Amino acid sequence: MQHSIIFLFLCFFIVRSNGQTVTEIIINHRSDEIPTKVTTGRVRVLKLLPSWSAVEASASYQSMTLDDAYGLSARTLRMFGIQFLYSLPLYDERVFLSAGPRLEFLTAGENKLASGYVASIRTDLLSDADEISIQGIFAVDREFYQGGVLSLNQKILSDRARITLTGEYSHYLSVTLHGERLFLSDHNVIDNLYAYGLISVLHTPALRIGYAFQYSESRNNHWTITASKLVESGNAYAYTYFYVPYFTPLNESGHLALASIRWSPSSWIAVRFRAAIPVSSKSYKTWSPPYGVDTTPTIPEIRYKERNILQTTFSGALEFQLSPTQWLALEVERFDKPYYTYSQAQLKLTMTY
Repeated sequence: MQHSIIFLFLCFFIVRSNGQTVTEIIINHRSDEIPTKVTTGRVRVLKLLPSWSAVEASASYQSMTLDDAYGLSARTLRMFGIQFLYSLPLYDERVFLSAGPRLEFLTAGENKLASGYVASIRTDLLSDADEISIQGIFAVDREFYQGGVLSLNQKILSDRARITLTGEYSHYLSVTLHGERLFLSDHNVIDNLYAYGLISVLHTPALRIGYAFQYSESRNNHWTITASKLVESGNAYAYTYFYVPYFTPLNESGHLALASIRWSPSSWIAVRFRAAIPVSSKSYKTWSPPYGVDTTPTIPEIRYKERNILQTTFSGALEFQLSPTQWLALEVERFDKPYYTYSQAQLKLTMTY
């Protein structure tokens, strides 16, 4: 209750100040094959102030459920978070600093409260009359690590540092480089790197094709044996595995072909479709061989082998302009990997006044 009062006070302060206000209301539902179901609601209020400054307040609510599977028992938790950001120009209205506090409140057996932060520096490295622009962002933040219900249940915190460089030429060519490192409170470190480029086909931004590369690695492997079961032959047991308490990539890399289509049949509606198709990708897998009925090992044997992983992503969206100051967007996404699949749908309402 006290967190709702703080958020409402921040919203009142923002709305009462001078400048344009942007409000977003987002509802998202996501389900995967684990099976886990996550429903998220988020409200964000942004006020653009004079002299290029801005203030922002946001509140989010999540309900997460993990069903019985992989030798794990079912559990449900809920999380409420609030965040406040203040942005101001530092140099010639081309370098901006944003910073603010973040509070997250978990209910999972016992109540847990974590304080966090968000800080970023955004700068326009290049912008000229030929429509060439290069933008850089460096950011750090702390929050509960949302690697799944189990990681939240154990109150694992993540300190993340990331850097992003984006370049664009005349709206026909865009290139993005992104790298981040996560320092987790269980002393694990996860690195993520990706780069992609998109170029317009037939000199129109409505159709773009491109290429992407991604790489992920973690210091510690959490691929864990959670149960064992008798195999069909009846003379040996096999293991059941799960990432406990969160997924950890092992030397995972991939090359993907990209396609992006945007079609506007009228001035008030737009259709978007995006696809990422794997060209080649690989990762290391850990596993343990089956053991005989009378030879249960004290410590399971762990083996590593390289495997191909073909992951695909498809997403689509319908965008409606309800009025000159209101937009509604419905988005869907499907992600497939050999060992993980999820689907999600999102509804977003944006209002300016």
